Amino acid sequence: MYTPAFLPADILCRVFLLVQALDPILHPGPNWNPDLPVHVPKDEQAATLRASKIDAVDLSTERRLAWLNLSHVCSHWRSVAIEQRSLWTSPTLYLGLNWFNTMLSRSDGALLSLSGRECGFQVPHMPTRSHAVKMVSNLAREQPERMRSLKFGGMSELVFLQMPFSALESYQHDISPAIEWNRVADLIIPPGTPLNLFGGQALQLRSLHLRTRSVQYHQLPKASPLWNCLEHLHLSLSGDLQPVIPIIRRSSNLRSLFLRAQCDNEPFLHEESSMVCGACLKAGFKHIAIPSLLSIELHGCIQMLAHLLNHLHCDPAARVQIHSESFEATEMIALPQLRRVLDFDNIRAPSARAIALIGDDSIQLCMSSSSNAVLCYHPRTATDDVTRNDADVEFCLTLHSIPIRVLLPLLSETKIMTIARPANRSSNVRAPRYHFARSDFLSFTSLCHLTITGGELNAILPLLSIKKGDDPSTITLPSLTTLSIGGNTVWTLISPGMPNMDATYTIVAWLRAILSSRKETGKRPVAQLYVHIREELANIQAEKWELTSCSKYLQDVGKVVRERLGPLRSIPGCMVLPYDAVVGLGADIQTSVENDPGNAIVRRRSVISESKDIPEEHRKPDQDVLVQMVGYGSVRLRAWRGRSCWYHAFGAGGSGASKRHRRRGGIAS
Repeated sequence: MYTPAFLPADILCRVFLLVQALDPILHPGPNWNPDLPVHVPKDEQAATLRASKIDAVDLSTERRLAWLNLSHVCSHWRSVAIEQRSLWTSPTLYLGLNWFNTMLSRSDGALLSLSGRECGFQVPHMPTRSHAVKMVSNLAREQPERMRSLKFGGMSELVFLQMPFSALESYQHDISPAIEWNRVADLIIPPGTPLNLFGGQALQLRSLHLRTRSVQYHQLPKASPLWNCLEHLHLSLSGDLQPVIPIIRRSSNLRSLFLRAQCDNEPFLHEESSMVCGACLKAGFKHIAIPSLLSIELHGCIQMLAHLLNHLHCDPAARVQIHSESFEATEMIALPQLRRVLDFDNIRAPSARAIALIGDDSIQLCMSSSSNAVLCYHPRTATDDVTRNDADVEFCLTLHSIPIRVLLPLLSETKIMTIARPANRSSNVRAPRYHFARSDFLSFTSLCHLTITGGELNAILPLLSIKKGDDPSTITLPSLTTLSIGGNTVWTLISPGMPNMDATYTIVAWLRAILSSRKETGKRPVAQLYVHIREELANIQAEKWELTSCSKYLQDVGKVVRERLGPLRSIPGCMVLPYDAVVGLGADIQTSVENDPGNAIVRRRSVISESKDIPEEHRKPDQDVLVQMVGYGSVRLRAWRGRSCWYHAFGAGGSGASKRHRRRGGIAS
């Protein structure tokens, strides 16, 4: 039996590589500067000395070395670690210049993976940054055959684009637009000059990621042999996409393609040219077919992107995302063309479900055949997408929300809607900022379930009410049977609904009155109300006020909270659920809850799941359309099994949808 000190070298090497991946060297903070032989004026020496120290000064030397401690355990481990060249192929300046040179020496001719950040290219001290760039540039010029992977983020590193790296497998250069706007005069590659990409010698290149406005698409070499080897191409350059078409035709081994074109509203270094050829529309045109290309993401003007797609034959299994970056309402007119190009009717639509997401500033129309994609969720913050799974979205079209009211009537078949706005982005004590009016929802006559998550309850709840004496036929969402409220604190729910309301007329009291009006006046009762506050209620019951949103300094806080929660307890069909519980709509809309309703433990044939995904046994083969609205007025529409509004959004006829629905027994997307 082997002891850890005498494990075979091959096993130790594998262990060391795993430890290296799991325990990386901690990178310094934003003010760090490496200790390089750079002249520093006396008036800057003190500041530079302070900045050159790693921010986490309290870390021990052993912890700061991270995986490098493997070479300090015993003589056997040390000899194995030093002889394992692949351990030392990603040198870093985080530990100083001596360690950087030591790693280079121990790599002993092995292929290198260099990162601009770890080599000091992003430090705030300009002379130090320039020295680091020069040091690595000299290394690349002296040993170009050793460069396997390069990753940069600054304009000065663009010089690496034209170096002859024969062994290069991956190159990533991601320059923030903010950097380029401030440093247009520092252009390394003059506008209009043909780009000799890696001297045409990077025949091992598999992944190219290039984002910079200082390079234009027409500067790329169209006949370079390196395109034949690429598997992943990610380009975000200046200009239109016409010059990219011959490049894609040569890239016969592509697996993923990302292109971002410049729209007219984003000028940079040149005049925008039109992208019209007409050849792709003629009979007998030879389309570009790449069987391995299963991921396509395009950003730009819809007309331009539709023209590009006219040149491609997209595999039915390919995942396609199209993002409009134009603010023109005319972008909507390209929808029929996209629908025809991607063959929605005959190939994609029958097996997919529709998803539409309308955010604060954009509308997304999506398709997915996965039941895990874009789950409904109660976001805690504006960026909380932990329960969303966009990876399974097979088609996504993103438009700016200028024509949002044009789109809403096209979503009239929606069955489930979620209006989501993270609570930390709004306050109920201010005037509502919700963009939609009551009239915008009159066409949603089939909506069965509504989820409201986050702030703006005082703006959304009036959309559900009906006044005494009003015609019951004027009620909004007449088919609404279940309502879910989450993303709000208890204090929000027991606060006055509007600034001029009495303190006792809280959100929950207002909600009870609205639901009562729907039952008594509108004759459209809401059978089930789910409120996602169970965790905070548990702390309130335990009087752990510091863990709640209710101020412990409020006089008689316990009494006030209990009294104001009274209307919630008196709402028929009200259930308190955990914050992260997912509420969905099943075919029979039936729940099965264990003895304690507050626990909401759900079994088969239920509409609730406490997990972030809907378990397989809870998924229904005949579930309906789900729409989620995010932000001021955002809609997230998902079509499960059943009728879909995707056809309406793309202008398809009802007869075709009905025919496909009968044939496939699924959604008519």
